[in-house]
Amino acid sequence: MPSVMDTHQIGDLRVAMTLKVKRLTGIASRPLAERYLRHFRDCMTRLEELLNREMTELATEAQAHSAAFDATHNIPAIPTGMTRDFADLPEGTQVPDPEFEGELSAYVYTTLEHNLPLVESGKYRVRDSDGNEGEIEVEVTPPR
Repeated sequence: MPSVMDTHQIGDLRVAMTLKVKRLTGIASRPLAERYLRHFRDCMTRLEELLNREMTELATEAQAHSAAFDATHNIPAIPTGMTRDFADLPEGTQVPDPEFEGELSAYVYTTLEHNLPLVESGKYRVRDSDGNEGEIEVEVTPPR
């Protein structure tokens, strides 16, 4: 399935990483839906477990080795205004639906999104794209 990944920055401080993956959530053909219902439920559960595990590992490595991460990753950073509210972070890149023909074109997709903070709660000095320096306070709350 298609996926996209991005990071969010406040000034020069990377504050979050997002992974969006298309997942199957419905089928427009009843016979096909009945045929795959149990399989899809198990797949969605296992994919979410795997994505959570792998995103946590990647975020941990990005924090521990930020210089190497910055030098080697191809995950676009999304510049964000100086805000302390993660709810105000802009939407990242979007994931296109996969293109299939025939019976497979009856699938319906939604995007599964994982967000992981790359900072802890606290005050940070950041520099924006114009070189202006400021202080922000970030509050990281556990996922719902």
